[in-house]
Parts: sequence; structure tokens; C-alpha cells
Amino acid sequence: MCSLQVMVIVGCLVLIPRSSLVSARWQLTWNDEFDAPEVDTTHWNIYTNWSQLSNQVEIYIPRNVYTSDGNLILRTTKEPYEFQHQLFNYTSGRVDTLNKFAQTFGRWEIRAKLPNPYASGVHPAHWLLGMPPNCWPVCSEIDIMEQTADYTNVYTTRTLHFGRACGHDDAHIPSAIYPSAAEKNTVNFTSTYHVFAVEWNATDLLFFVDDLRIVDLHASANISIPQWDMFTILSSAVMRAQRWPQPDWVWPVYHVIDYVRVYKWVPEEVEAALWEESWELEKKMKMKRRSRKKGVR
Repeated sequence: MCSLQVMVIVGCLVLIPRSSLVSARWQLTWNDEFDAPEVDTTHWNIYTNWSQLSNQVEIYIPRNVYTSDGNLILRTTKEPYEFQHQLFNYTSGRVDTLNKFAQTFGRWEIRAKLPNPYASGVHPAHWLLGMPPNCWPVCSEIDIMEQTADYTNVYTTRTLHFGRACGHDDAHIPSAIYPSAAEKNTVNFTSTYHVFAVEWNATDLLFFVDDLRIVDLHASANISIPQWDMFTILSSAVMRAQRWPQPDWVWPVYHVIDYVRVYKWVPEEVEAALWEESWELEKKMKMKRRSRKKGVR
């Protein structure tokens, strides 16, 4: 588990030194390190339902969502499950922050290990969705990471969806593949943690895997960058359209999330003022400690 480092607290603001992947001028606004024995339901909704989008065939149920060893686990398995008089052959897990946390612009960072690609059809994703009541894709969707995998082709993608009418993805931006088509299967996403991130501002989307900047999208006549609050979704779907059948021995598979961290950019002048304020506070605290040692009240 990657732990957070020393904190400097100024009022309600927490500035936390981070890895070299993140500029010092990013302010942490929300995070979950999954150190609690159970999923924090003040942070997350545990989804119970199925999706009729993208030829998905799973049902999401709560028992497939839990914490273990400082990680959030989304479990996917092959099993019969009846829900609302409909029989499903696969169950999985999904959580989201709808009505619990949303933000306009910033950096989203998720450190995770992805499910075994031998479970062809399993489709893990870290994504942002615009708040209701706007429909999809008018609300916009930012896919920080999706894995499209079977054991012969293992890679991740990142995508922007938006449109002017419900159900019409008018301007689906082509997915940026990592590793590249020529290097598929060269990165192990299952046994090793990777950091998937997006930096989003009014005009740009910058996508990262670990310390690699994979692709940039810039606002234009053909690309509409979202300008409103979006909430976070972590999921593992099962897609009908991918390679079938899978060997039975592969199930269950696990989407393991070490942490989710969300930041906002701190303008240079604000950052300078915050550190000046923290420095003055530290000086006052030192003077107070000295006075106590001398017996001065």
C-alpha cells in the first residue's frame, strides 16, 4: 500500500507531498486509501443492478465489493444469479461517488492491478461521468482507463465521449492505446500495480500511465471538453462481444485498487500565500513552545 507522507495543514486545506508523478502545485481534494476494514459508504455507492450498454452481460452485486490488505477489491466470477426475474451468468462489482463527491477540473489518479486477461470479456474501467439530469453522452464521459483484453491482446485505452443528443455519441474520440499496437502483451497489468491518471482543465485532457504521458486532447471545433462536475466510477463489466469461451479455471478474477486520489491545481500566487501562512503558523507554534518551557503563560 502506498501511504501518504507528511501533511501541512492550513485551515481546511491539506497539502501533501506526493510522488514525482504529481506537481507540488496539485492540492489533494478527495481520496480513499482503502485502509478501512470495510468499504467507506460515505465515499462510495455500492452498485446493485445491471447495464444494458455495450453488450454487457454481468449483474453487479454487493458481495463482490470489499476491502482487503489496503485495497478495494472488485470481484468478477462466472455463476448463475437471478435478479428481477432475469438470470445472469456472471456477477461483478462496481462503485461510484454519485451525490457523494464530484468535481470540475483537476487530476484523478488511480493505482490498480487489473483482472487476469485469460478471463476474456472482463472489462475493468476507471471513468468519470457528468452529473444528472443530463443524459449520456450529453453529460460527457472521460475514460481514464479501460482494459480491452484477452490473453492474445492485452492493452488499455482512454477515451472521451460527448454529444448533443441523448444516446448519440456524435464525437467519440478514438481511444489511445497503451502499450502501442506493436507492443501489445508487453506490460503486465495483473501482477503489477500501475497508476492511471487524467489531468483535466477547461481546454485540455492529458492522460497518463505511470510516468508516461500517453495522449493529449485539446478543445476544438470537433472536441468538446466538459465544463461541469463529474463523479467517479470504478467497475469491471463483462462484455458479450469479446473472445469466448473462457476456461473455467480462470474464475474468479479481481480488479484490485490501491487508492483513488483527486487533486485541484493551486495557482502559483495561491500556493505562495499558503506556504507563507503555514510558515508564519509554524513560527508562532515554536514561540508558544518556548514560552511554555520558560513557564510563561
